[in-house]
Amino acid sequence: MIAFPRAGTAPRESGRSPYATSLRAYAAERYPARLFLPLAGFLAAAALAGGGAAGALDVVVAAALAWTLVFQFRLWDDLADRARDRAEHPGRVLARSEPAPFVALAAALIVLNGALVAFRGGPARLGVFALLSALLLAWYRRRPAGAGWALFGAHVVLAKYAAIVYLAAPSAAAPYPGRLALAALQVFLCFAVHEILHDRRLAAAPGATAALALQMALLALLPALAWSTLRAGPLSAAYGAAALAAAAVLAALFRRHLAARPAGGGAAYAVFAVTFPLLFILSIGGVP
Repeated sequence: MIAFPRAGTAPRESGRSPYATSLRAYAAERYPARLFLPLAGFLAAAALAGGGAAGALDVVVAAALAWTLVFQFRLWDDLADRARDRAEHPGRVLARSEPAPFVALAAALIVLNGALVAFRGGPARLGVFALLSALLLAWYRRRPAGAGWALFGAHVVLAKYAAIVYLAAPSAAAPYPGRLALAALQVFLCFAVHEILHDRRLAAAPGATAALALQMALLALLPALAWSTLRAGPLSAAYGAAALAAAAVLAALFRRHLAARPAGGGAAYAVFAVTFPLLFILSIGGVP
């Protein structure tokens, strides 16, 4: 039986298992569709940047696989942080619930995602998925403690998003693997920049400003490499304009960081908003 504290206890839904109620409450709290469905679309656009998509089904499968993979690793993050959340965020569903149903859900997601990845890309990608899962599990169990490791640890965990881009890409070998690699790197940099911008503790960590400057510079310069793979024409012009707009927004966000004004609320999400058009154009663009 799940023991919720008296204060703030959600009423039990009639005829529904308390475990199911907790899982539904967790999904609503920590995996809301309004944020994570757009994220799945963002990752799918990156996954399709290397080409190889045969049609609408490939787009749907890429988005669905990205969504389930992110859900798996989001849940792992929260399970690994449960002890800290019980002290810092005691109102969170997972922090005040028995962990057994969430562990069972995490195991079910491993099986589901393993099957989807194998179907999507065969044994090679299944091996990448298994390696990624094993490395993250090892990191959660053995990660070093202390504020000095916070910045490094955040980047270790965020690297999974670049792997998700590869795992969600069409099963056929990417016709333009260089473009897929650039898209995966852009995705990683987006998450790394966002994390420093919105997390006050991470922004104050030693080396955070230098890391942010380097990551923003790379995020602004990488589109120049991808631009050279586009045929001259409207798409190329649109990509160039989007790249310039992205660089301007990144510069504004960096100035905000230097002024010690964390990009809270929706401001930190601007890095995704300006990168998505670049990824989308690559996903539909031709090559010379």
